[in-house]
Amino acid sequence: MVGVAVGWQVYAIHGNPLDLGLVGLAEFIPLLLVALPAGQLADRMSRRLLFAASIAASLVSESASSAEKARLAHLRRISPDK
Repeated sequence: MVGVAVGWQVYAIHGNPLDLGLVGLAEFIPLLLVALPAGQLADRMSRRLLFAASIAASLVSESASSAEKARLAHLRRISPDK
């Protein structure tokens, strides 16, 4: 859902189909790079440990995103409600 929204926003801002394609490519490349190593990890590690590691990584990612959003809101570059 976010990928579609980002695509719409890029197209609305730039109006260039090439930019929209580059956004799609940028969203697909991580999947391409992570799929095989993730499959190896899933086969070799405990599911509980892998699940806990993914939750921890998600927590770190969301915390960093929230901290950056708070920093930008403090600098008044974005409004706090966005």
